Amino acid sequence: MSNIDYNKQSFVVPGTERNGQTGHYRNAFLPDGQIKTSPEPGFIRLYDIFQNTLKKFRNRECLGIRQFDEKTGNFGDYLWQTYEQVNERITNFGSGLLHLKLNIIKGGQIEKLVVGICSANRPEYHIVYESASAYNFTVCPLYETLGPNNLEYCLTHTEASIAIVAKSHVQFLLNLSGKLSALKAIITLDSLDDPACKFLQSEASQKNILLYEFSQIEKFGQQHFRESVSVHSDDLFIIMYTSGTTGVPKGVMLSHGNLIAAMCPVYHPFDETPGSRVLSYLPMAHIFAVMTESIAIMSGISIGYSSGDSNRLFEDIQTLQPIAFSGVPRIFNKLDKSIRNVTIDAPGKEGEIARRAYQKKLAHFKKTGELKYEEWDKLVREKIHGIIGKNIKRMFCSAAAMSEDVMEFLKIAIGVSFVQGYGQTESTGAGSRILIDDPITLFHVGAPSPCIEIKLVDVPSLNYYSTDKPNPRGEICLRGASIMKGYFKDEKKTKETIDKEGWLNTGDVGEIDGRGCLKIIDRVKNIFKLVQGEYVAPEKIENIYLQESLISQIFVHGDPNQRFLIAIIVPYDKHFIPWANQIVKGLDYEALMKNNVIINEFLKRLHTLGKINGLNGFEQVKAIHLDARSFSVENGLLTPTLKVKRREVAQHYKKIFDTLYKNLAIQSKL
Repeated sequence: MSNIDYNKQSFVVPGTERNGQTGHYRNAFLPDGQIKTSPEPGFIRLYDIFQNTLKKFRNRECLGIRQFDEKTGNFGDYLWQTYEQVNERITNFGSGLLHLKLNIIKGGQIEKLVVGICSANRPEYHIVYESASAYNFTVCPLYETLGPNNLEYCLTHTEASIAIVAKSHVQFLLNLSGKLSALKAIITLDSLDDPACKFLQSEASQKNILLYEFSQIEKFGQQHFRESVSVHSDDLFIIMYTSGTTGVPKGVMLSHGNLIAAMCPVYHPFDETPGSRVLSYLPMAHIFAVMTESIAIMSGISIGYSSGDSNRLFEDIQTLQPIAFSGVPRIFNKLDKSIRNVTIDAPGKEGEIARRAYQKKLAHFKKTGELKYEEWDKLVREKIHGIIGKNIKRMFCSAAAMSEDVMEFLKIAIGVSFVQGYGQTESTGAGSRILIDDPITLFHVGAPSPCIEIKLVDVPSLNYYSTDKPNPRGEICLRGASIMKGYFKDEKKTKETIDKEGWLNTGDVGEIDGRGCLKIIDRVKNIFKLVQGEYVAPEKIENIYLQESLISQIFVHGDPNQRFLIAIIVPYDKHFIPWANQIVKGLDYEALMKNNVIINEFLKRLHTLGKINGLNGFEQVKAIHLDARSFSVENGLLTPTLKVKRREVAQHYKKIFDTLYKNLAIQSKL
C-alpha cells in the first residue's frame, strides 16, 4: 500500500456525466479501471475459496467453540477443528442433505431446495453455508430474534422443505408445521439423546415431519458420498431477509457470484500468520457477519465462535485473543464507554492524568499520523488489553453510521486502524470501505469497493444536488457484480429498487469529497414534513445529538400537523446521573429524569450541539422525554440488526408524544 495516493481514491468514468446526477465513480486502485467480479481467477463460489485455503493450511485451526463445563457453569478454552476436519464435515453434510432430499423426502430438484436455518453462531452454521455452495442448494438464514410471525412468514414465503434449528426451537416449528405445508424435515443442531426429547420425536412423527440431529445427516453423507456439483455464478445461493424497520421482511436473493464479487479486496484485511484468529458473534443471518467469516477463510484465519451470551462478549475476546474486531455501532459504543470509564472518565487524579495523556497523543497523531505514543500507551495498555485483548491490530465497523467522536477515541485510545465501510444486504455488503492505512479515517466511509461503481442522483426535496459545491451530493446509487438478483417473489419491489440500467437505489444520501471518498449524510426514505412544509430527516438529527455523552439512545419525532420536533431520550446513566446531581441534589434516577430543571438544562446542551453542527431552527427538538428503558430487540423497538423500528417506537410512545405537544401548545399561549 506504500505507493497509494490517498488523495485520489476514486475516479469518474469519462463520458458518464448526465443532468441530475454525477458521473460514475470507480475505485482508483483497480489496475485497469474495470470493476472486479472475483478475488482471483477461477473463484466462482465460496466453496472454491475454502478449497484453495485448504490446500495451503490443511492442518491449521479453522473453526472453534468454547467448551462449557456443566458442573461449574463456566466456559473454558476453545476447542478447534482443522481446515481438513471442517472440509470433511462440509462434504458429509452436503452429501447427507442430498440423500435426505432425494432418497427419503423424495421430491423436487436440488437446485430448488431451500433450507432455512435459525440458530446462534456456531461451526455448523458455517458448514451449512459451505455445503450449500458446494452442492448448490439455497440457504435462508433467519434471525433468532425475528419473532414468531416473521419466522412463519419467511419459511412459508420461501417454501423451505428443511429447517435447521437449535433444539430449543424444535417445539415451536412443530407447533407451526400445520401452517408450513412445504416443511418436510427438521434438523436439530443439538443431540436428542435426552429422555425429555422423546416426546419431540413422537410429535414429529404424528405430524409427518422427519426429525434428525445434524450429526445424523453427516452420517448419511459418510454412507452416501457425493462429489460437489458444478454451479453457475448466477445460481441462487442465499435468500437473506432484511429485518426492515417497517412492513414484512424482504427476501434479498444473493447469487454465488454476488458473494464472490463482494470479497474482492483492494488489500487483504487479515494476514496469514499462524495463530491469527477472529471472533464470530454478529448474527450469521446478517451479511456483514457472512462476509467477515468468508474473508477470514480466504486468508486462512481461525474463526472462534462466541459463547452466545452478550454479557460474555469481552470474556470471549480475552479467551480468543483475536487479531481484529468487527462490530456494529452499538457494540463500539459499548466498547467506547468501557474504555473511557477506566481511562479519561476515571475519577479523581487517575482520570486527570489520563485526560492529559490522551490529549497529547491526539495532538501527536494529528501532527504525525502515528498511532504510537509512549506516555498514553504505557499508562493505559494493561487496562485496554483487559477489555479488548492484546492482539487487536484493526477494527471494522459496518451496518450503520458510527459516531465520529467514538471512532476517533477508539482509534487513538487503542492505537489501531479503524476501518468503516458502507453497504447494504442488497449489495452483498459491498459499497465502499476505508483503506487500512488511510491517514484520514473520520468523516467518510472510503472509496468505492472494487466490485462496485457509485453515482449520486439529485434529491430536490432535501436540496441535495450533484452540482453542489464544494462536493457533489445526492442519493447513493450502486451498480456492479455484487448487486442482488432481486427480492424473492417481489418483482414490483425489485423494479422500484433496481432500475433498468442495473443501479440499486439505496435510499441513503451521500457526498463525495475531494479525495474521492464517500460520506453518508442523510436518508431519503425516513423523512417527513412539519406543518409549515419543512422536510425533516430525523436520523441526521439523531446522529448529531448522539455526540452528546449524556445520551445512550434517541428517537426524534415530528407530527405533520405540528410545528416542532420532540424526542425520546434514553440517558447514559453513568454520565447523566453525576451531571444531573450537580444541578439538583438528593433525587434518585427516576426523579432526576422527571425534573423540569434537569430537562431544560438537557435541552440547552442539545441546542448548543445542534447549532455547532449546523442544524436549522426547525430541526432542533423543542421538548424531550427521558426514559430509563432502552430500545431493544426484546421489546420490539429494534430490529435484529439493532436499527430503530420507527413505526413501532412512534406507536409505543404515542401518549407521551401527545402530552409533549399538548404542553408545548400551552407554553406557546403563555
